[in-house]
Amino acid sequence: DMGILVDDATVATSIREQIAPMAQEAKTTEADILQRILRNMGLSEAAFVASVKSQIATDTLLKAITVGVR
Repeated sequence: DMGILVDDATVATSIREQIAPMAQEAKTTEADILQRILRNMGLSEAAFVASVKSQIATDTLLKAITVGVR
């Protein structure tokens, strides 16, 4: 834990933004794409959400460091 809190709404928005174009291209639902991703990665939904949350926190920290260095 890096001390950066990422709320569930931010995680949900990030996941939707990532899968929406895939669903549109495949002409299927976002839920179907999410299930395919989970199956392909061998992750539960909770593990996937935790991974996305961690990535958002890491990105936030890196941006803060980059801004602080300038």
